[in-house]
Amino acid sequence: MKLVFIYSLDDGRDNELHRIIQIAGATVFSESPVSGVYTNAGDDYRWFGQVGMQTESKMYMLAVTEEQASDLVTLIDDYNEAHEKHPFHAYSISVDQMTQVQ
Repeated sequence: MKLVFIYSLDDGRDNELHRIIQIAGATVFSESPVSGVYTNAGDDYRWFGQVGMQTESKMYMLAVTEEQASDLVTLIDDYNEAHEKHPFHAYSISVDQMTQVQ
């Protein structure tokens, strides 16, 4: 079992990411709005005295099989190669233990 986190800008690409998730075989996932912070943004992108630039983002969480997680990360890598401007960021984490849900 793997837990996959995906981060993206909240820029209207939900349908594209939902399609990728579906192709990977995941049937259920959660999404939540989050604030993204860029601490290395240049002065052109910050207000006076601001330490980092903030943007509206989304975080997606999926509990999937190892094969689905691998497929999902590969599909996102492929998508990112074709759409370089605002890539999706995906992280696959092994699950050591989980509740037994029927």
